[in-house]
Amino acid sequence: QLIDLHPAVIGLGIKYATKAIQGANARCLAMLDIIRLIIEEYPVVDKQLDAKITDISNYLSNFRPLSVGMKNALIHVKQSIFESIKYFNKSDIVKKAVLHQLHRYRDTKITAADQIISDTAREKITEND
Repeated sequence: QLIDLHPAVIGLGIKYATKAIQGANARCLAMLDIIRLIIEEYPVVDKQLDAKITDISNYLSNFRPLSVGMKNALIHVKQSIFESIKYFNKSDIVKKAVLHQLHRYRDTKITAADQIISDTAREKITEND
């Protein structure tokens, strides 16, 4: 079955395969950037977008297995899509809500978590360690 994928998705798959992007968080952030791009360009945020995101994740998993964090991010994005469709009538508002949730997830679950880990480790390191 031939799947219509955005060129950025294909490019990301190549980066995964060549290990140009390494590490679970880096791969997750790159995947979220691609999903953001797809949502921004998608004409109407609807249930078909869920299938498109599934196609993207299936394609990317051919190159590297999806990390737990990537799977959690995908679940969050898909839940955001369905909840936003349920609560808002206008597609542009749905799109804004989903993009906001994606940005919030990225900031709180990945970026902020990395910063907290770094700060905690820095506090534990003393001179002569």
